Amino acid sequence: MPARPPGCPFQQACRAIGEPILDRPLNDISMARLLAQLFEVTEQFDMETQPQLMLLQKTMVCAWKGWRAVSTRTQHVGTADR
Repeated sequence: MPARPPGCPFQQACRAIGEPILDRPLNDISMARLLAQLFEVTEQFDMETQPQLMLLQKTMVCAWKGWRAVSTRTQHVGTADR
């Protein structure tokens, strides 16, 4: 990737994705949406999307969904005991 000057459109696009979620709790962040936004930026700036990254995206989304399901069930069980 070529060097870009500070404040360039690529940097601004990345900040637009990262800053809104910077201080949010993990369960408030949609990993699928985050990854989709990152892939949109790569397309917008004519960066090569590598097939292994697409598989990583799929794996991360599946893992995220599984974690959220377990986390939600765990929270319900914990509150039921009280």
